[in-house]
Amino acid sequence: MSGSSLTTAFLYSSGVDYYKFFKIFTKTIDKYKNICYNIDRKKKERFTPMMIKKLTAMPYAQAHIEIDDDNNTTLFSYVTRVATLTAEGWLTIHGLHSMTTRRHISAFCREYCGVIDYAMAKSIYSDGYKINIHTGEVIELD
Repeated sequence: MSGSSLTTAFLYSSGVDYYKFFKIFTKTIDKYKNICYNIDRKKKERFTPMMIKKLTAMPYAQAHIEIDDDNNTTLFSYVTRVATLTAEGWLTIHGLHSMTTRRHISAFCREYCGVIDYAMAKSIYSDGYKINIHTGEVIELD
């Protein structure tokens, strides 16, 4: 017996109205599709990357870099935005989260920030600052 006929047999034997069940199930699927579409649409409106690439030092890591049209570089660890480097050189750390994310931030700093290491990135995050990697200027977050 296939999976669908087994399900149908179960529904009939348990006294469930098959058509009512199917109608509710279809509405649930349509509702889910609509939610997914709205989430995708919001993501597209929020940020459209020009280029997506992996960290050179960690090519198999669950992290990637997105570079937008304004040449802002954003590090994503898994699906969470954790660091942003603007075209003007302002580095902002959005969160340290897990040990793996910290490794991603460290690799990002080595690859994109040059003189800024993870220890400095951690301290500017915990103190609520952002740093310009070109001038060394440090200012409070907005």
